[in-house]
Formats: sequence, structure tokens, C-alpha cells
Amino acid sequence: MQFGLRTVALVLSKASLLVLAFVFGQIGYGHLYKEDGNLSMMGFTFKPRWEDSRERQLLLRHFCAILGASHIARASACVVSAFMGGTAVTCCLVAEIIFLVNTLFAFEAFPPGTGVKGSPKRGPATLMQTMLVIALAGMAFNLMS
Repeated sequence: MQFGLRTVALVLSKASLLVLAFVFGQIGYGHLYKEDGNLSMMGFTFKPRWEDSRERQLLLRHFCAILGASHIARASACVVSAFMGGTAVTCCLVAEIIFLVNTLFAFEAFPPGTGVKGSPKRGPATLMQTMLVIALAGMAFNLMS
């Protein structure tokens, strides 16, 4: 009976990493490959004045591409950790929890909105909170296994 519960907990902790990998992959793909760096999907529907400058527009696109590449790398790390098992699962979950807590702090401390019409008031905090719950649940299951 104990072996069965530990196996289920282990599978659930790995599944949480795969769910996080899927979400990070989707976010990363949008930031890396969509023409506007996926900013319109995030709620930025206005055109900033500085976007008229080609250099600044390229810089913004560069930042979005870097963000997308890092999300795809994180998704890959989650997948590799889930298949490796053991301490790799723990390390990856701890890293994701730290990242998500800091991201939520950044959303509160530095809101993305500029106050103009078409600017979001807040980052996707609900998505990040949900991902944090998934990561914390994965860590709880990992500690049970």
C-alpha cells in the first residue's frame, strides 16, 4: 500500500512539471515567433510613441525573443527533469517556485501598464498564481514520494 501511494505521488510530481513545460512552451513560442512578440495577446493594444523608432522597435522585439527563448529553455528543463526523476524533479520544481514567486513580485512592484488606453493594468498574475499552485503541489507530491 505504501509503495502504491509513493508511486502515485511521484507520477503526480512529474506530471506537474510536464504541465508547467506545456504552459512555458506556449508562452515562449508566442514571445519568440510571433511578429509582435505576443504583446497584443498580453493586452498591449496601443502603439507606444517610441515604437515609431525602428531601433527601439527592434530592441523591444529582441527583449521579447530573449524572454521567449528562456521560456522554451525552462520548458525543456521541466521535460528533461520529469523524465530523469530523482533530485532533478526537486531541483526543477524549486527553481520554478523561485521564478514564479519573483515574477509575481515583479508584477506587483512594476506593473506593465502605462496608464494609456490599450495598456493592461497588470501582468498575467492569475496565470502565474495558477502555475505556482501547480509547482507547489508538484513539490508536495515530490516530498511524499
